[in-house]
Amino acid sequence: MKKKFTRCGSIPWLRKKLRLMKLTLLLIMLTVFGSYAIESYSQSAMLTLNLEKSTINSVLKEIENQSEFRFFYSGEVNVEKTTSVNVNKKNIMETLDVALNGTGIRYEIYGRQVALLARQETGLPSGINQQQQVNVTGKVIDQTGSPLPGVTVVMKGTTNGTITDASGNYRMNNVSPGTVLIYSFVGMRTEEVTVGNKTVVNVTLTEESFGIEEVVAVGYTRQNRRDVSSSIAKVDMKALENNPSSSLVNLLSGQAAGLQSIVRSGTPGAAGSGLVIRGNTSLSASDGISGISNPLYIVDGIPMSLQDIAGFDVSQNDFLSTLNPNEIKSIDILKDAAATAIYGSRGANGVIVITTKRGISGEPRFSASVTEGVIFTPEKLQVYVGEAERQEKLRMYEETLTNLFGNQAWVDVRNGLEVMGYMLPSVLTDKYNPAFNNAYNFQDMFYQSGFTQNYDLSMDGGSETNSYRVGLSHYDEKGVLVGYGFSRTTLNASLVTDINKYLHNDFIVRYSFLDRKGGLNDYMKAMPTSPTNLPSSLFYRTPEELERMSGELGEAYNKNVSHSLSFSDALRIKFSQYLTLDNQASASLMFGSNNYFIPTTARSDNKSYGQSQSSINSSFNVNSVMNYHRVFDNHRVTLLAGTEVNSDVQQMSWITADNGTSDYLKVIQGFQKVDINGFSNIVTTNMLSFFGSASYGFKENKYQVEGVIRRDASSRFGANNKWATFPSVKVHWVFSKEPWMQAQSDWLDFGKIRISYGTSGSIAGDPLLQYNSLISTNNAGAGMNNIYANKMDVKTYGGNTILISDFNKVSNKSLSWSKSEEINYGIDLELLDRRLFVTGDVYSKYISGLVYTSYLPPYLGFTSIQSNLVDMISNGFEMSFTGYLFPRTSDFQWEWTANFSRNKTIIANLGNGGRDYISGDYAFVVGRPAFQYYTYEYLGALDSYDDLPVNPATGEALKYLWADAGLALGLQGKIFPGMPLFTDVNGDYMIDGGNYGYDKKIIENKSPEPDIMGGLHTTLRYKGLSLRVQSSFAFGHHIFNTTLQEQLATYDDNVAFFTKALYKVDSDKFWREPGDNSYYPMRYVSYSDGGSVRAFRRSSMFLEKGDYWSLDNITLSYNLPKNLLSSLKIRGVNVYGTARNVFLWKQSGVLDPRAVSKTGYYNGNGYPISRSFVMGFQFQF
Repeated sequence: MKKKFTRCGSIPWLRKKLRLMKLTLLLIMLTVFGSYAIESYSQSAMLTLNLEKSTINSVLKEIENQSEFRFFYSGEVNVEKTTSVNVNKKNIMETLDVALNGTGIRYEIYGRQVALLARQETGLPSGINQQQQVNVTGKVIDQTGSPLPGVTVVMKGTTNGTITDASGNYRMNNVSPGTVLIYSFVGMRTEEVTVGNKTVVNVTLTEESFGIEEVVAVGYTRQNRRDVSSSIAKVDMKALENNPSSSLVNLLSGQAAGLQSIVRSGTPGAAGSGLVIRGNTSLSASDGISGISNPLYIVDGIPMSLQDIAGFDVSQNDFLSTLNPNEIKSIDILKDAAATAIYGSRGANGVIVITTKRGISGEPRFSASVTEGVIFTPEKLQVYVGEAERQEKLRMYEETLTNLFGNQAWVDVRNGLEVMGYMLPSVLTDKYNPAFNNAYNFQDMFYQSGFTQNYDLSMDGGSETNSYRVGLSHYDEKGVLVGYGFSRTTLNASLVTDINKYLHNDFIVRYSFLDRKGGLNDYMKAMPTSPTNLPSSLFYRTPEELERMSGELGEAYNKNVSHSLSFSDALRIKFSQYLTLDNQASASLMFGSNNYFIPTTARSDNKSYGQSQSSINSSFNVNSVMNYHRVFDNHRVTLLAGTEVNSDVQQMSWITADNGTSDYLKVIQGFQKVDINGFSNIVTTNMLSFFGSASYGFKENKYQVEGVIRRDASSRFGANNKWATFPSVKVHWVFSKEPWMQAQSDWLDFGKIRISYGTSGSIAGDPLLQYNSLISTNNAGAGMNNIYANKMDVKTYGGNTILISDFNKVSNKSLSWSKSEEINYGIDLELLDRRLFVTGDVYSKYISGLVYTSYLPPYLGFTSIQSNLVDMISNGFEMSFTGYLFPRTSDFQWEWTANFSRNKTIIANLGNGGRDYISGDYAFVVGRPAFQYYTYEYLGALDSYDDLPVNPATGEALKYLWADAGLALGLQGKIFPGMPLFTDVNGDYMIDGGNYGYDKKIIENKSPEPDIMGGLHTTLRYKGLSLRVQSSFAFGHHIFNTTLQEQLATYDDNVAFFTKALYKVDSDKFWREPGDNSYYPMRYVSYSDGGSVRAFRRSSMFLEKGDYWSLDNITLSYNLPKNLLSSLKIRGVNVYGTARNVFLWKQSGVLDPRAVSKTGYYNGNGYPISRSFVMGFQFQF
């Protein structure tokens, strides 16, 4: 058994930092749970302001910047009035008394919420009879039934009003029956209700999308989106509602411009899928995580690298499956380098910031939901079965001879025998033989209907000084392939506490348990045999054979389990109204295991196989960020300085065994020692960072400039490149605030232009690239070519135990980060009374120093070295639109959202002298996108001998080399009408017919990268009823239909044609006679010694347009009326149904063009993406 222990070099003084990190985490937790002496915030929060002739709005913003107070007011309050305020260390009441003196505005305070109201007029409004007036009480709640404190309630046409208390209750005195009450609250739609003869008026406010006024995560802070100068997208969280899923990836397709959901397979909970921002720039051809340019994920402040996790997580479970979509509050996508520069060496592929839900202060609230659903049996390939297979194969043999011999007799010139007399196998002629007259439909052995279940339970509440939330969920899915399934259990808990006026704490715990089972160990291959390589339905199969075929799915034991646990504690220390220090300590642990066993009955060699793996990924992170923010007169200054320490420890062990003593033992026991092999590994990596930013805004941020710089040091790199620096600068101009734009205010509500430039970086997935590996002498030469391996078990030299260098890897002390430089131009618009929102970006990015492999000359003694070789250029644009067809205050709403993006990435530098890099069926070429198709170029079917080019030197027509379809006519190598023509790349007038690659070439203008991709969504709402439709699309790319190629390739194999299944294809697309203009050549079936055309080998014949439009989700939901639930003490009930993968329009012939390999090849081996329907109920108490 081999054992390997490696430890990555570390920054010398980092261990001390890590010990300090653990101590900090302990002290923070003790502080959170040990402090109970809390004084009233409104009395203790001190404010200092010195503003002369500033608008009330500016004063309010400054108070919000210095404190945690938030202001609410209706349209009756004019916050554009000017005022002056000069206070020093005064509480909120004293400050507002000065600021609002003489403005006609009064205030009411509850906790941290302050409502501004126009001062009440003396006496009653004219025309109202005092004797008709009544007192009105009521309660205001949101769509979930939660009370809304701080809602402004005003009599329409007057300045009389009040605000709701902590329980959402209000009281209005002296109200006339004809009075209209206006209910307004920031972030909610304003409601108007006529009192009539009612004395109790309860109101439900619904959420209102505020477009670019949303708050978004930016680096280590949060900003109002109006103040952001870089390219940031925010996912509409309504897309995740009422739609339980095994992975977040399945829900985000087409949800944001520039965001691409990559789904290689539908296998629930399995790794291999992921999200890509502004194009996939990974140079790996892998269909796993390493083949995706994964963004950095920040989950509740904890940085997560999927590539690092996947490299050591033996369960191969999807990290994004550990997140319960119902527990996510917001998803922010940082796209350009100016936005990601604050994350330095990990931000080149973009950053996705995920924030989970927190509790809301008040009485305890409970929410529970139950969802059940069915997954429909996936679409199957069309196959001839039984007698239909026999008759079609016989017909195709006759068609072959007709095409070859024409009108002459079907006689082989070599032996004078009639071809039909000896070409047909007995399986086609002896149909009454029980061995050949069967009708198995093998796909029915593997496919089935599946089902899903999802249960969610949450509780939240709190007091004036703290809030809590606990969420528990369980998701279970039975797969549509026999033996496949997935379950997820999650627990999310948070506690937010104001310890005193100086300390604010946010503590979060997340736990998830994933259990995935599947028939095969490779998550990309779901069936025991390729669906395009099924056996013929005619041959008799013994019960043991049938059991073995299905056993690889149903009887195999494959359990992939992972536990994910994370702790995060953020402590904010407020030194003054201008200066705060944010500290966060976090720990993330992932435990993975894979146990895999195939019994003897499921293997052709009758030998059982067992495998057991385990892994632990632990990550520790500490950061401290000092923030200084101050507004004075027309100036706003924000400074940030911070440091961060990150340490990752990854370890795994792996053991396999063959030929066990019994199928009852599904673990590694009872195997002989010689049949057992194993491996173990431990890697530690560390990173130290310093970063800072400075921002200046003028005239309420009408003009703003910001600079960011970050400096990283990583133990992954050698001393020559230990440190790297990543700067950025960004500016914006809110042109709609200019005086000369006020004439356009009737249609332009807000307009901003953004320009940014920045640098960020990425780190290669292998943490040990800078080092050479050491191996024992008995492994010398293995891996380069096993024939050179040392066959003797030698571990000593001169009596001493020794290790030698691994000749397959050279250490590279100059290895460094790949860097991304990007310039971005953007515009944000809000139009037509905020009923149309438009965001656009144009960008250009240069990525330098991507790590790739160089192969070395044999005389050096080493085979290869990995270094910063490749540069790429990525250019593109993005547009997103959100529009409301009806006024935002109407009961009926119809909302449309559209986004689309175009990204083109080309290779700018390849190293190695710029030579093309060719590997198998793809190529890298300077000036073209990565992963160019490299294959035979199909020119069409030959229609006439006259169309063949003639070699001027010999007078011979173009012919095949090593293709022998004309053997029966003595015309080996001749190209007959109906046969395929391919480009003669080397110009020798002989087309490579033996698949030796002599005439392969790079196919021009056909790339697997889409030209345009995006999403189109619409939502209709009427009171409690809602219908949401979501779709995504991609156009302008080509995919390789390997499914069809493998189906047709059986024609070229005289054994495979009658032993394998025969698939149904459109016969009209194949050549039959001159002039029929068919795309595909004739179907020539190879027979006995009659030779083969090899027409259907891999070639550009099978490159098809990959365009598709997917109707992803349709959700219908209904909130039951409150008056039906009040007697049951239920706050709300929502009933919903969701259909997923409803319809797919596609231009290619593959079953699903979304599920293709990294290099653009589709083969159908993956787990199918199936239609499903779920129905659920949500209850709120």
